Amino acid sequence: DCDVLESCFVHDWGYSFLFEFGLCLQRGDESESEIDGQVAQLIVAEFSHFKEVLTMVWNEETSQKPAEDTVHSIRGQYRKGESMGELQIERDGLLEEPSCSTHSCRVQPF
Repeated sequence: DCDVLESCFVHDWGYSFLFEFGLCLQRGDESESEIDGQVAQLIVAEFSHFKEVLTMVWNEETSQKPAEDTVHSIRGQYRKGESMGELQIERDGLLEEPSCSTHSCRVQPF
């Protein structure tokens, strides 16, 4: 039941408390075992009260990861009927800087 979490929002300290609490749960600061940590992360994922925490953690993780790591870990698959196959991904092309000769570039007047 979410009534306890909802009741925090009626207080001035509610939003900041839930954010800090969710951050603690997500990072597993107080977890005594791996299972406790997994349960804590599940709570953060399941309750919308912690949506901002998930957004912040995702932003933090993706902004610190080099683009090359992200692009090289991309995997693609296609399905045709009952069979599946691997898609070829042009990883080098994804890392290239776009240029006006290959993309439509327009300068907007002020």
